[in-house]
Amino acid sequence: MSESSIDKSKRLFSEYLEDCVWKTQISVFYQSMNSRLRAITDKPIVTEFVRRQNPDAAILYRLASRYIREDQIEDFASTRLREPMPFHTMFLNTVCNQAYINKLEKSLNKKLGVDVEVLWKSITYSKALSYAKAVRKQAPHDLKALFGDDRVIRRWALIGQKNLKCTDSAMKEWLASQST
Repeated sequence: MSESSIDKSKRLFSEYLEDCVWKTQISVFYQSMNSRLRAITDKPIVTEFVRRQNPDAAILYRLASRYIREDQIEDFASTRLREPMPFHTMFLNTVCNQAYINKLEKSLNKKLGVDVEVLWKSITYSKALSYAKAVRKQAPHDLKALFGDDRVIRRWALIGQKNLKCTDSAMKEWLASQST
């Protein structure tokens, strides 16, 4: 039996997340309901900014969605209690700091012409495994319903593949650095 494209996407994304070294997770959140439908067209801009500022990094990108409430967004105008909101999330195999994130947020706000919030956190191996497990188990976000579009939406990408560290020695080094 052949594998569906959804299952293949989930499997490949999860395998990269589990089998390679990731040190930072960066997420870009839109601050306006009116700008949420731009997520598909903004993806190349967002990923290019991060790639240019991290030329030696591998980046595992995912377009995801979360539900937001009225008190979490500027122009929430829905009769429903929650609305889906897309966001960009990226795993990098390099370490970032708050100064880098502040610069990235300022640059993206200017380039995109909309307000975004950029958050980051260090990622441990156990968190990477947990995230990968959730991706495998859960149904993917319904991006077609969110964007109201019949075109193919690429929900994930691997950027800078030549910079990936997926060897056993790289994994051992990553795990050892977390035990200190």
